[in-house]
Amino acid sequence: AEIIIDDEGESYEEEDTGVKIKYSLTSDEIKSFVKRSEIYQRNKKVQKKHTVVQSIFFVLMITFAIIFKSRYYAWLSVYAVVFLALIWLIPVIGVRRIVKKMFFNEEITAEIFTDKIEIVRGGQKREITLDGSCDYEEYDNMIIISSPCDGLSLIIPIRAIEPEFRAEVQAMLLAGSKSDNKEKKEEKIFKNIFRPI
Repeated sequence: AEIIIDDEGESYEEEDTGVKIKYSLTSDEIKSFVKRSEIYQRNKKVQKKHTVVQSIFFVLMITFAIIFKSRYYAWLSVYAVVFLALIWLIPVIGVRRIVKKMFFNEEITAEIFTDKIEIVRGGQKREITLDGSCDYEEYDNMIIISSPCDGLSLIIPIRAIEPEFRAEVQAMLLAGSKSDNKEKKEEKIFKNIFRPI
């Protein structure tokens, strides 16, 4: 991490300093992000419902196989076992595919200013405006900034921010975004900024 100056300011007097960080995401960080997403959580609920249905079907077929002494019902119970396996395997495979696609081990550069974040990844430059419209979340030692306007999300692992810049970066991101318990987070961050050395 390093202190930088926003060279796109309109005049010299308006120069804004920010923090530049470079990092690569690990597979665990991407998995954590994916598993916390709304789509994944919704699919997890559907997965549980289908598991219950297939389990009931399996028990019924085994019961019928025993009562009627018929192999036909025993074979039908195998379908339930196969579907149960698929219900639990497909999401795992899906998450692995997402991890491979989601810039795994690719270097990301984020320049964080009070009013924006400039992101460079694979030669492409993107920008998230910190105008209060973005969502701020912090979990599993990651900061997630999501822009509802363009659907862009930025994952910043806390490990990528050096301790002396951490409170400042969190304060800038929190000030330019919205959060459910923003006041508590701001209080904690500002205590870290102004704590005695």
